[in-house]
Amino acid sequence: SIGGRQLRLHRLLAQGGHATIFEARDVASGEALVVKQIVAPDQEAAELAEREITTHRALRHENILPCLGEAAERRRDGGAEFLVLLPLCLGGHLWDHASSTPMRPLSKLRALEQVAAAL
Repeated sequence: SIGGRQLRLHRLLAQGGHATIFEARDVASGEALVVKQIVAPDQEAAELAEREITTHRALRHENILPCLGEAAERRRDGGAEFLVLLPLCLGGHLWDHASSTPMRPLSKLRALEQVAAAL
């Protein structure tokens, strides 16, 4: 349960240095969502993860995916596991798209404008 929603993990979407991304389904509505799992092995990493989640929750912009909820579980060894609920955004990463698909200069400019506006 994250953000008051019962979820069922559906499939692994991506795995990186400090986070794993899963597609999930809201059990009640069937809505497809994303669960970002951050495993913090120690207190310092846990504090960084908390700061990331707090910052993400505070951001409000049309070009930034909203944080729909979060959950955390502390471990006895000082580490923690954090779960962040986000909307599912199909199509992959902008970087992957730009690297694999030729983009017209105007399309590149529009993408850059959206990224800059979010900053």
